[in-house]
Amino acid sequence: DFCLSRGLGDVYKRQIQQAVAESVDVINLSVSSNYNCDLSHSTNDAVDEAMLAGIFVAKSAGSNGSGVGCDLGPPAAASGAFSVAPSSRSAVPVVSGLVMGGASQGPDAAGRAGVAMVAPAGTEGSTTAQAGDTYGSFGASSAAAPAIAGSAAVLKEHLIDVFSASLINEVGFLYASMMVMGDGETGSGYATAGVPVHEAWGFGRFRARLLTGAGMDGPWRYRLI
Repeated sequence: DFCLSRGLGDVYKRQIQQAVAESVDVINLSVSSNYNCDLSHSTNDAVDEAMLAGIFVAKSAGSNGSGVGCDLGPPAAASGAFSVAPSSRSAVPVVSGLVMGGASQGPDAAGRAGVAMVAPAGTEGSTTAQAGDTYGSFGASSAAAPAIAGSAAVLKEHLIDVFSASLINEVGFLYASMMVMGDGETGSGYATAGVPVHEAWGFGRFRARLLTGAGMDGPWRYRLI
């Protein structure tokens, strides 16, 4: 993730607020200002306001994990952030990848897991094309978050076709729908009922499938009310 100063954090706060004013459907934030799980960071309230406006906010969890305490890159710890950790895209099949070493994780000071889901990505510093035939680096959670953001946009379009825009735009509906897309992996097996959301794996690895489709093997389950 890009490392931003507090001042630049304020810039991103204004950009999030502008996105809310523009009534976008999905925001992706592959940026961080520090890695101390700051619950009072200037961007946190902006992310929460976006969520309350019905906007899905995907946030890179960060790539500064020590395995000791919460080291999510703000605003990944915001209540409105759907924070994403990276798994190895070299796994075969890719949906069996493990969380990358060095990935940031929770739980935060409020006891919340912090990480919502895991998605495949290249390693930190992976080469990617940029404008003008030049190349830069884009990997780890910075690359995992937009995979979730794009998937959320596709899922929202599908859900609107199946149900109604008024329902899908309800606060938290798309978040809940995306959580169902996690496979429940915890790094030591699948989570069972009553097990808290994992601080490093969240709801597990992203596995996009139609809820009514064939092959909805365990631990998949859902209830729509």
